[in-house]
Amino acid sequence: MFTNKADAPEVDELSIMDITLVIHKTTSSNIRRDLCLETVVRFVNHQNKCDFNENNAETFLQDDSTCPKKCNFRIENLHGRRYPLKRIDLTIGNETANISSCSGSSGHQKYLYVNCSSWNAREYIFWDGVYACNINDAQCVRIKNYCVCHCMPGSILEGKKCLKIRVNISGICEHNWQCNGTELANVCDNGLCVCNSGYIQNEKKCHKVKVNIGGICEHNWQCNGTEFANVCDDQLCVCNSGYIQNEKKCYKGYVTLNNPCELTEQCMQSFSGCINRSCKCKNGYSAFDTDSCLKLYTNNGVTLGTLFGGLILGVIVIAVITTLTYRRLKFPTRKMNLTLCLQTIEHTQKVATVSIYSFAKEMPGCNLPGKQQNERTEDVYNHLHEQTEHDDDTYDHACTAPNHGTDLSEYSHSRDIATVQSTSPFLDGGDYSTLGQ
Repeated sequence: MFTNKADAPEVDELSIMDITLVIHKTTSSNIRRDLCLETVVRFVNHQNKCDFNENNAETFLQDDSTCPKKCNFRIENLHGRRYPLKRIDLTIGNETANISSCSGSSGHQKYLYVNCSSWNAREYIFWDGVYACNINDAQCVRIKNYCVCHCMPGSILEGKKCLKIRVNISGICEHNWQCNGTELANVCDNGLCVCNSGYIQNEKKCHKVKVNIGGICEHNWQCNGTEFANVCDDQLCVCNSGYIQNEKKCYKGYVTLNNPCELTEQCMQSFSGCINRSCKCKNGYSAFDTDSCLKLYTNNGVTLGTLFGGLILGVIVIAVITTLTYRRLKFPTRKMNLTLCLQTIEHTQKVATVSIYSFAKEMPGCNLPGKQQNERTEDVYNHLHEQTEHDDDTYDHACTAPNHGTDLSEYSHSRDIATVQSTSPFLDGGDYSTLGQ
């Protein structure tokens, strides 16, 4: 120890300046930076970890890897000497681990501080004394006997596993909450994300299976919630072709007259409606056929005219029927009179040469008007004459029968008629000569 100033060595200003520079250099030898845990592993496993200097530390602690989450690295008081790495103080979340590195070393030992306190407890797992250091969907680092795993982005820790938090349909899962990557596919079934109940998968989407009329759809097969509404049109379920919608149901449309219905809208004909559950013409209309309803005219004048016209038509019909009946009843009498007249003429002519027409004018009921009736009488006469000849043949055969008596009364009667006719003023010479010829 120095007792007075005279004994103390002289210190110039340059020496003081050098000391100041050394102190400044010493305070600036700390290393602080954010790095991945893989960097720690590279430093701990380096062959010079127990004999490194500041330059070595700068080289070791360079981040050349990627990781989900970085940590803060700090090493202090590097003065240009060589140091052994005594220990690693690791803090992850709320957990701390002191990991020895170069045990039994002497000299100025250094500590490496690794702070990962910003990590979320649901994003990492920290094991001690595990053999395997590997889990799915995580980045794992082994430091001595410790294993640190940080879940990859999009995954969280669940029961010492990193599970994806957004899994699409058909993706691997363990819990329903993972299945939220596809709309309406929020169920984890047998390790896969599937569609919710009431939905069915088509390609990579879930579609509602039983869509009612008016519901949103993409395919026809979705529309089966309402009867007769199995068509997806413009992304809505609508009634099938040939059906009409009323409220939330489909009814058969274009129903013809006299067919079953439930609504008037079903009946296709104009002026028709659903009456007593059948398509019928409305009041004031009448069915012309199964295709149309015609208006009924109820004007009193028209109705009376129609009735009066029908009455007149009935009278005319009755009169015609009566006239025809009368003529039919009278015609056989006239024909009978004419037949008797001509028979008389026939018998008379056999005994006297007399004109048929002249004799007919003398006989009552035998008036033959004009030439037309004369010709008609002649036709009838010829027919009767033929019939008489046939009767004569029959008579001749009958005369050969035994014990047959001859009655001359008929002949006498005919002769008398001939006598009378010969004296009649109606028999002129012209007619007689005609018959004589």
